[in-house]
Amino acid sequence: MARDIFTQNKQKVRQMDLRLIERYFKDRKGDLRYLGLPASTMMDILLWRSYFKHFSAVERGRQGEEYRYQHDLMLTAMQHGLADRLELLRGDMDEILLRGRDDFSNSVLYPFDVVSLDYSGGLIYKNSSGRAKRAESIGNLLREQAMRNHNFLLLLSCNLDNEDQGEIRAVFSDIERDLGKLGINASQTIQAYLSHELEEARLKVYVPYLVGTLSARWYQCEHSKPIFYQGNHDTRMMHFSIFLKRTAEYVAGKPSRQTLVHILNLPAFHCVDGKLQETDFGIPEVVVEPTSQPIQ
Repeated sequence: MARDIFTQNKQKVRQMDLRLIERYFKDRKGDLRYLGLPASTMMDILLWRSYFKHFSAVERGRQGEEYRYQHDLMLTAMQHGLADRLELLRGDMDEILLRGRDDFSNSVLYPFDVVSLDYSGGLIYKNSSGRAKRAESIGNLLREQAMRNHNFLLLLSCNLDNEDQGEIRAVFSDIERDLGKLGINASQTIQAYLSHELEEARLKVYVPYLVGTLSARWYQCEHSKPIFYQGNHDTRMMHFSIFLKRTAEYVAGKPSRQTLVHILNLPAFHCVDGKLQETDFGIPEVVVEPTSQPIQ
């Protein structure tokens, strides 16, 4: 069996994701399609395998050793009888999503039911020219899925190594302004987030807001409680699970007001030694008064 190089916290995250797969796709067991970054051990795929008929696995490998990591992934697939279900895409996930093909011109075979973007770095990533490459690649994924009118479960993990130049804090100003226009006073909650000692508290709002903004024209988002934990080498990690439901109409703009209140008030799980503990970070909830304008 493949050796799991990840922590028991990561295994707990995989188990929670399996519960979501079971919830959303219980009537399609054995018929699902996966796109993700499973690493050569393929531990998520091995845990979820009974639900899937196809895996598009992306592996870049370390510079100068690309072939070895890609070979190890295929070897793991063969050892577990999954080679006939697996399509290996070689290269950087962001580039593959932007181009629609890998380094060897193999096409991304849309659509997918579960997309697992398990990043080793932060979500706020810009190249040398200042291009927000990661957000663009996720946006392109959403567009490709929407073009095929496909609902799907997006699993997104990142660490706290974000090259934040004010993007995260700016989101809170946007949310406060948008809710204020509806007569919803969120200033106490917003200030609590901005002054919180843990970056995880702010990331808990920023990531759902980003995905919601990128997907608003095509999808309605159902956000599960995010999970934060320590990964390998004590790396601070955060995991998000979002079910994207295709909407019938084109809706331009940002997440709905109802969604904004929801992601502000949504608690998170802190995973320690493989055990979950719910937390609200000590942040007061946004209260929608009866006299406020209806949330839309």
